[in-house]
Amino acid sequence: MSIFTAMKTAALLVVMGAPLFAGDVTGDAENGAVLYAESCARCHGVSIDMVVSPEDAPRLASFLASHKIRFDPSRSDQDNADLAAYLVSLSPLQRN
Repeated sequence: MSIFTAMKTAALLVVMGAPLFAGDVTGDAENGAVLYAESCARCHGVSIDMVVSPEDAPRLASFLASHKIRFDPSRSDQDNADLAAYLVSLSPLQRN
């Protein structure tokens, strides 16, 4: 899947579904797709296979917060929530 296809998919899922939450921060999957392309794809690849549900978004955002210390210390809590929402949107659970 190209990053552009992933971004379109993420945007569609955001429009169709309920917002994803990480703590008290609502994640924006469309912005998460941009952040992933700019900061994560160089190490993790353009496409990523993972199975996560919307209920996993807060834990995923917490992991991303700890991951940022090493790789992207400027990433905000909102950015982590956006990335989590994007990653959840890619899950096969969200495509069915």
